[in-house]
Amino acid sequence: MRRLAEDTFSLLSETVHACVPDVRAAAFGLVTGKMLASPFEGAPLEKLRTRWVGLLPDPAEAAKGTGSVVGGFEDPDRLWLVDAEDSFATGVPLGVDDPLPRSPQVFPEKTKHRKLDDSDFNPIAFNYSSGQLFSVELEAKFREEEQLERMYPTRLSVLKEEFGEERVRVAAMAAIVKPDGSVRPLHDGTHSVQVNNRIVYQDQIQCPGPSEVAAVVCRLTYVLHTVSSRSGSVIGYQMRYDLNEIGVSLRRGEWLVKWIKAAETKKFVVVTRDFAEYLLAEFQAESFMVSAKRPLAFSGEQFRTDAKCTSDSVVLGGWELSSGRWFQVCLGETSAPYLFLPGKGAQWASTSAELLATLVALVAFGWTAEARSRKSLELHLVAGTDNRANEFLSRKRATTKEENTIADDITNSKFHQVDLAKRVDVRFEDIPTHIITSLFEAKADFDRAREAQRAIKRAQALQGGEVKRKRVEKTPW
Repeated sequence: MRRLAEDTFSLLSETVHACVPDVRAAAFGLVTGKMLASPFEGAPLEKLRTRWVGLLPDPAEAAKGTGSVVGGFEDPDRLWLVDAEDSFATGVPLGVDDPLPRSPQVFPEKTKHRKLDDSDFNPIAFNYSSGQLFSVELEAKFREEEQLERMYPTRLSVLKEEFGEERVRVAAMAAIVKPDGSVRPLHDGTHSVQVNNRIVYQDQIQCPGPSEVAAVVCRLTYVLHTVSSRSGSVIGYQMRYDLNEIGVSLRRGEWLVKWIKAAETKKFVVVTRDFAEYLLAEFQAESFMVSAKRPLAFSGEQFRTDAKCTSDSVVLGGWELSSGRWFQVCLGETSAPYLFLPGKGAQWASTSAELLATLVALVAFGWTAEARSRKSLELHLVAGTDNRANEFLSRKRATTKEENTIADDITNSKFHQVDLAKRVDVRFEDIPTHIITSLFEAKADFDRAREAQRAIKRAQALQGGEVKRKRVEKTPW
């Protein structure tokens, strides 16, 4: 199989280079609409077919169709081409009578279904105005499809006799005019005939299209539009199909950052500062491209963590289920002051410490590492209440704790259940806790300001009583 694939590739490569000697010129011709015919038609294509058939172990197999040919490549989908009962040669079900079968190796399960428009049922619908207006062009298009054996002419009475009158549907048609004067037929399988309404998909089809590309570049759109409208320059997007990335080239990205910095010096701060900070922080210095890939979704448990809080220390621990890697981080009041209270230590902060252990695990096991593709994983939080359900939740949490003995042992420095060679060396300084630190500092500033205000009031009371504020000076709060 490998030899056949390599020989086929070499043959195709040789033919392409012979028919398209200048790939760059051919690409420009294709984009600008100047390539009016395929460069592979005629003798080159027939020669290619003849030589390719000679590569097959049994050239006679080529006459049996594509299904037999791909069998030489051990293609797992070869049966669905011609051999299966519902094949591409005989036709496949649309999912009207029975749901379409699942393909779990390719697509995830579809969990949400969009409700289609409701309409009165009519098995024979009338064409839209555009379909009536361009009926001649539509018929010409169907004649072309008939020549290609994609359609065949018949009569309504014949179809009713063959399939049953209750199963025959005639959908309304519309037509879209193309620049060359031809038309694109549109069949409305939703309204009146209600065929689409009965189709049930079990697979979530994931084919990146315009909406996915738009979602990726939405953060860049306003920046580029602002530059285009104010400076008179236009910046186009760059798409890397080989890396599945989209953005702008390095040269244009550097020019954009330079333009924004120059605009800042000219006091265009309101318009550009946020974008400059975003560009400098979001993109790497050597690239202005972002991944257009769908996030890699991970379901189920990936790691387990725990935290042990005492009067003078906090120990964070966790382990990865798939690899057995583990970590332990010991914290004191100096490194994590927000977990300690005067006279109470950190014993009150078990919930916060466990969330902090989850953040450490994300860093230790590589979930926050820079990568070309995004990642998505589930995070489950268990919370207790003060009603009777708390009893059942406590039982559930007790069961979870019994299943989390490894992480619990790690926080207690018991390492008999883990491989010491698989310890991950992670420092707390490498954990992105700047948001937590800034919030804690803001709270400390507030506490100091409140204490200072209390001191002023106490001083005023010692000097002859507190001076009450006038009613008109009080705020509504």
